[in-house]
Amino acid sequence: MLLELRDYIKEQRSVSLERLAKHFHTPALVIEDMLKHWEHKSVITKHNPKRCNKSCSGCNVQTSTIYCYSLYTLHE
Repeated sequence: MLLELRDYIKEQRSVSLERLAKHFHTPALVIEDMLKHWEHKSVITKHNPKRCNKSCSGCNVQTSTIYCYSLYTLHE
């Protein structure tokens, strides 16, 4: 499944953790743990774009996490 994750992110260029979880029918925390392998090898990069900077605790951190294939950068 590691190779499938890498290939899917490469194909999509950038994809949210939520979308990966839905696509692979796997909990987001499991996907996140698996992607640490590719992050460590610098194949993908993890981004946590745009947070509201409010102290309401209403933001879901998992849905704001984006993974990018290393040859492409996320333009924020």
